[in-house]
Amino acid sequence: MLVRSKSCLTICALALLVSGCVSTTSPSKLEAVAQTSLNFSESMCQGSAITDSPFGNSSHGGDGLTANTAYIICTAKQFNNIGSSSEYWDKHFILLTNINLISYSSVTYKRIGDSTTPFTGVLDGNSKKIINFTYSSGVNNYVGIFGVLGANGVVKNLNLSNVVVSGVNYVGILAGENQGAEIRNVNIVASYMSGTTYVGGLVGRNTSGEIYNSSVTFISSVTSVSGTSYVGGLVGRMDYGKMQDSFVSGLSVSATAGYVGGVVGYNDSWGQIRLCYAKFTNMIGGSGDNIGGVSGYNDGLIYQSYAEFARINGRSSVGGVVGSNNAGLVQESHAKVTVHVIGSGADVGGAIGYNGTGTVNKAYSEGVLVQGTASNIGGLIGRNVNGAITSSYAKVTSVTGTGSGVGGLVGYNAGGSGSGKIESSYAETTTVSSVDDYVGGLIGRNDGGEIKNSYAKSVGLISGSSYVGGMIGSNGSGYLSSDYADVRTVTGAVNFVGGLLGNSEINSNISKCYAKSSGIIGGNASYIGGFVGVTSGQIDESYALPTTITGSGAATYIGGFAGYVDTTFLMNVYVQSPAGTITGADQVGGFVGTMETSTIYNSYAVWTKVKATGSTVGGHVGEAFDSDIYNSFSVADIEGTDAGGPIERVGYFLGHLTGATALHDVYSAKDPSVCVNHSGDCNDVSAVYEGWISGGVTYFYDKRMTPMSKWDFTNYWQEKTSDYPTLR
Repeated sequence: MLVRSKSCLTICALALLVSGCVSTTSPSKLEAVAQTSLNFSESMCQGSAITDSPFGNSSHGGDGLTANTAYIICTAKQFNNIGSSSEYWDKHFILLTNINLISYSSVTYKRIGDSTTPFTGVLDGNSKKIINFTYSSGVNNYVGIFGVLGANGVVKNLNLSNVVVSGVNYVGILAGENQGAEIRNVNIVASYMSGTTYVGGLVGRNTSGEIYNSSVTFISSVTSVSGTSYVGGLVGRMDYGKMQDSFVSGLSVSATAGYVGGVVGYNDSWGQIRLCYAKFTNMIGGSGDNIGGVSGYNDGLIYQSYAEFARINGRSSVGGVVGSNNAGLVQESHAKVTVHVIGSGADVGGAIGYNGTGTVNKAYSEGVLVQGTASNIGGLIGRNVNGAITSSYAKVTSVTGTGSGVGGLVGYNAGGSGSGKIESSYAETTTVSSVDDYVGGLIGRNDGGEIKNSYAKSVGLISGSSYVGGMIGSNGSGYLSSDYADVRTVTGAVNFVGGLLGNSEINSNISKCYAKSSGIIGGNASYIGGFVGVTSGQIDESYALPTTITGSGAATYIGGFAGYVDTTFLMNVYVQSPAGTITGADQVGGFVGTMETSTIYNSYAVWTKVKATGSTVGGHVGEAFDSDIYNSFSVADIEGTDAGGPIERVGYFLGHLTGATALHDVYSAKDPSVCVNHSGDCNDVSAVYEGWISGGVTYFYDKRMTPMSKWDFTNYWQEKTSDYPTLR
């Protein structure tokens, strides 16, 4: 037997996707079966065929060796005779009438095939029905019309209705286990079914078998499929098999342990689910782990498949499409949720609970609520570790959690060395919230992952304790490019709040990104910025368009673009809020609240008012330590309102500097006379920062006084307004 690595499926399948050659058809075992019209008719069930034994034509031309000499089935007794002896389990059969099994029970019905001798023949249902099949056992394994189907076996063109099946392990209405047979055009209408392990509406366990154009419709008002583990609407567990163009519908699928899926409970290596769907009016779930709308666990391929349901409930690894995607490929698949996806543990997502080294492409989730009571909750994916997410989205009204890592798209994203990538993806939400840390409109926490051409939109509130961002709560050494957040309100209770990022750690790199907010960015927190709360990396060609930034109470380090920058390089960056105000207690700046050992090139800040209620406020920078600022300006009225005493550190450009800080061609584009310090005096009206610059009052666009030669109007700046220039 050829041994394949688990990662091979993803690589091979992805290569097919890239080449545009994903096949939606498959070679069929039926191609090896005679497809000519067979000379069978219902009239053959008249006369001696009614009593002929063991089958309708056993004594006149039927030997079961070929399709043309198939045994004909005319009565329930003849159908039951198939299971009476293993000598018939490699033969051909065809139904010529509907079969009513109402007189048979788990005691009298003879299952066809067993684990020792599977059925390897051909049963052609001839579009007839098997009706009134009830098999209820608390002791039997391999339960179904067929106990076990084997390699090269075929079951086709068969309908079943008014069915109830129960057993222990390996339980399916059609077959307890399929070890390699082909199932095609089998459609079942059933009340409900149940078992313990490997329980599926069609097949309990499918190993290397292929299933096409088949369905199960449950019509009872009780749980459709129930078991302990490996429970699925169609198949409990699939290994190296394939299922295509098939569906299941009903009330609910439920298990007391794990691996529960609307279509398949567990899809293992090389298992393929193509163009399949599940629709349940109530719940898919249970109290265990690995719960998914399509599959509870996926280590194979899920292609153009989806789930629609009211709710999914589980513990950990709970998702609208897949609970846990382990090195699998999820392509063009989605979940639509009318009520909620809820997990009592970690890793809960609108589409995927946990994605470990898997690939997710063109997937989406749409719903009302995604909620978890532990960590890693996401509108699309709860936790992504070294996986790739492309061209995917989440449209979820509310994503909430009581633990850390809550995001509109992904709760927690981890990567490194080219992994953990999210590209051309987005989240649109109303509310994203947690009482804990790491909350973002797109990603709660990004640890080394690369985010490109992606965005977050929120029309309501994004809130958390610390590390809260319109797009990402915390970015740890990650790379962001051409991303943005368009949100309303972003608030935090303790620290690190930003319009795009709450926090961006050392070695992070952010380029060509922006943050736009129509409400308030702030809260009773410190380290607040219109773009980022605190950063220690590099940011270039990025900007913020906030409306209001407010640090309540004793909040410090409040900036229009960044609250606090440490060992940071910023170039070609700006914040613009011509009608907005920024307020905080201390270390407040129109562009940066406080900067330390950092450098800023080509920046500006535009506000109506920059206001401090404690001390240290500047039109551009509140306080600078051992830093350099080049070619930058501020446009803001300055106000200090401390009733307890004078605010001594008030500046039109810089509130206070220490150490080796140096300013190079920086200006205030506001008339310094508008500086108001209600408890003391503003700095000298001729100054642009707490110290002084010779030459008197400087207005940026007064070219008689401004050394414009230091400013690059070819590559970086442009004369866009009459009051001040803008960055290109």
